[in-house]
Amino acid sequence: MGRIFTALRFLLYVGLWVVVWYFALDLLLGFVMPVIQRRGATTTVPKLTGMVVEKAKAVAKEKGLRAVIDTTVPSLNAPAGTVVGQDPQPGTVVKRGRTVYLTVSAGAKSKTVPDLVGMALEEAIKSLEDVGFTVKSEPIYTLDEEPGYVMKMYPPPGSSVPIGSTITLYYSEEPPDSLLFGPDTTGADTTTPP
Repeated sequence: MGRIFTALRFLLYVGLWVVVWYFALDLLLGFVMPVIQRRGATTTVPKLTGMVVEKAKAVAKEKGLRAVIDTTVPSLNAPAGTVVGQDPQPGTVVKRGRTVYLTVSAGAKSKTVPDLVGMALEEAIKSLEDVGFTVKSEPIYTLDEEPGYVMKMYPPPGSSVPIGSTITLYYSEEPPDSLLFGPDTTGADTTTPP
């Protein structure tokens, strides 16, 4: 009888320790697992382009991300301090805590329009494009100037305009025959008879 009682007491002791360890482990995992899961949790990168930097950083923080300015670029279309690009792109699923790199507008940087009057058209176009301007060319029909040379510009030389703006070059060109001689108004039939 003593052995049965000792065996029962041993089983009760083991069972009690199993229950205690089970609850202790459960409690421990209850605290540890959320931390582990949060560290591996993912989130979707929001669209930050078009926002001012401060707002973009706040939106990223709400999603568990960190936004930092990576580069600044001149822009005709976006005011200074506006996000114009981001990496990773919007909609990308990433781990929380990831850094989102922002490209921010520095605004429109201006440059002085060089004086290219008298220069060959092709050379003038290349010079303006190398500086960062967009070029449009318009002919001025004349017999007084050699064809293919810049006669005037708009905006005029010396103007300070944003990089990327369009500069119009007006260049000399020989007038077509229709402008020199006008349309044929004689009404004569020039076709040969059969």
